[in-house]
Amino acid sequence: TATYKIILPLMITCILSTIITTSLKRGSIYTIKLFRRGIEISHGWEQNILQAIKVRDIMSDEVVTISESTQLVEVINSLKTQDASYLHVVSEGNELIGIISFRDIRPVLQEETLKRLVIARDVATTDVTTIRPSDNVQLALQEMGSRGISQLPVVAEDDGRKVIGTLSKKDVLAAYDKAVFQREIEEY
Repeated sequence: TATYKIILPLMITCILSTIITTSLKRGSIYTIKLFRRGIEISHGWEQNILQAIKVRDIMSDEVVTISESTQLVEVINSLKTQDASYLHVVSEGNELIGIISFRDIRPVLQEETLKRLVIARDVATTDVTTIRPSDNVQLALQEMGSRGISQLPVVAEDDGRKVIGTLSKKDVLAAYDKAVFQREIEEY
């Protein structure tokens, strides 16, 4: 034909087919095998690292608990002496009722008479987000971010009220740094 009249319709056809294919099909012919194996290329390898790390691998087994009937004076002393951001309030059956932080007890700190009358259950935050050991770290970080907290209680797989550990952002960042460092070493 020796003319360029066909170039413009070909370009438009290629562009339209690319747009339609990417909107209907997730990934490309090069990434579809990885997607079937559960590897998400679109998010980058940083997110894959977070999905690969399980909570059980990095959680702390040390749990600071107090009884629901503990007086506020003892709660304050525990918060001062423990190296934890939160105290886990548990029932007589050792089930999680809530958590207490300094923010929770701040309103009653000025009232000396209330310190002897108020118990842990009265000031505890009962709407507690928990995670399980089998959850991945990405889910834990999403929960922490959406709630604006830096630590989550880890509960038993079979009993969603029994606290078996804690997971903090510090633990997550340390595990992430370690995994990235190991991956960089493997690449060299």
